[in-house]
This record gives sequence, C-alpha cells and structure tokens, in this order.
Amino acid sequence: MKTKILLLSLIFLTLSGCIKLRPAEPVKNEEPKPPTTVNNFYFYIEKDGKDKLYVAEDYQGIQGSIPGLDYNEEAGANHQGYMIGGYKHDSFHLGLFFYGGITHTGTYTLKHSDEGTPEGAGGYTYLNQNQAYIYVYGYPHVLYISEDNCGSMEITYLSPDKREIKGNFNMTLYSPVAQDSLVIKNGHFWIDLDKLN
Repeated sequence: MKTKILLLSLIFLTLSGCIKLRPAEPVKNEEPKPPTTVNNFYFYIEKDGKDKLYVAEDYQGIQGSIPGLDYNEEAGANHQGYMIGGYKHDSFHLGLFFYGGITHTGTYTLKHSDEGTPEGAGGYTYLNQNQAYIYVYGYPHVLYISEDNCGSMEITYLSPDKREIKGNFNMTLYSPVAQDSLVIKNGHFWIDLDKLN
C-alpha cells in the first residue's frame, strides 16, 4: 500500500512538472476616482495633454494633524471673507477666497491674488475681491495665483442655514516667479460644517 501511494505521488510530481504554468494576468492600473462622500475637495491639473487628479487628504505627522479640508469664515486681514482650503502633504495647498463670504448660489469670478506678496501676509489678503492660489510642493515649491478673470468658483448648493456648501471651480493660475501657468479644472468641494473634523 505504501508503495502504491509513493508511486502515485511520484507520478503526480512528474506530471505537475510537465504542466506549463500560465503567467499571471497583468494587473490593470485603474485611474484614481474622485471622492463622492461629504467633506471632500478635489480637482484636476492639466499637464502634457493629460488630466491628473488631486484629492485633499488629512495628514498626521510628528508636528500634529493637518486637515485636508479647511473652512474659515473669518479670513482676510479684516475678516472680510471666507476661505476654503484643500491640502495634501507633499503635494499641494489650494486656497479659494470668497470676498464678503458665501452668500448665495452662483458664480464668483476670480481677481488678482496677493498671496505670497508683501501685501498678502500669507493668504490674509488686503484686497477686496475673490481670489485663488495654489502651492505645488516639490523642489522648489511653486506658488501660482489668480489674475483678473482667470476663472471662477461656482456655489452649486447652499443650505438655508449655510452649513452645507457644494461648489465647482475652474481656473488658470499663474506663477509670478516661474513665469508659468497651471490649468486647474473640474474642481469640486462638498462641505458639511456639522460633519467637518
């Protein structure tokens, strides 16, 4: 009996060595998809004829936690506007400034930003207009700012208590240092202040 089991095992091993194994199916790299849950912030940057998705994400580092999505109702040197910010560690920080606050649905046209200039004081604008800026991280970090009529931010939904906001944005921002421009398109945010961390 032991001989039969040994013989069958030997035959099985011999046959399995003759069977040609098929290579594994290649893994298809799926394109990342934008988030669909509440409290999200994302956009695409057009580069080299392709659109790359950027999604804001919370970051936990040695110096503490940095939220991926931030909302400030007292932004600006004199607290004259609302700021929505999207952030991803080592990737980007994009700020949308609504002068006079977010008061209605509709389009808010962008004007010249003073972020990164002596007048800007780090995003706390002295100018009385809607603006946007983005820091693109890398070596070196590059700042791009809005110019007059370079795009817009659209509030598509504003709850009656103004605690939930949905919006879209499309713009071309400019780097005064790099003498370059950046096309930001199909941007979206959805904020529910009662659920925002």
